[in-house]
Amino acid sequence: MRTQIGEDLGREISRLRTLLKAFRSELAVLAVKIQDTELHILLLTAEVQHQKGPERATKHRTARQEEAAMMGANQRRRMAIEKEEILKERQATRGAQNSAVGARKEAEHAEQYARDVEHAKHAACQHMSWRD
Repeated sequence: MRTQIGEDLGREISRLRTLLKAFRSELAVLAVKIQDTELHILLLTAEVQHQKGPERATKHRTARQEEAAMMGANQRRRMAIEKEEILKERQATRGAQNSAVGARKEAEHAEQYARDVEHAKHAACQHMSWRD
């Protein structure tokens, strides 16, 4: 009975390892597709650790993790620069829009003032002609 349970557990562990390997492969493909180099390198590191054992993989993993951290930092820096440029562009666009709105309002006020002046002149002329 114990041997049967041991064999069943052995098969289950083997099946789970196979599933884990397939999952890691799919995850690596997805990491490449989304261009997440840090994730891809960490997945490769996990694969190396699984294959070589903990001692040899630790040195290898450390170098890969450093490389991933550097690549990740560069990618984050690039993204921050791009985000900053987009924000500056949006602010400039908003500033131009606000200036255009302000100029349009000033023009509307000037037109209204001109109409009011014309109306006042016309009323004054009528009043003067009525007095005569």
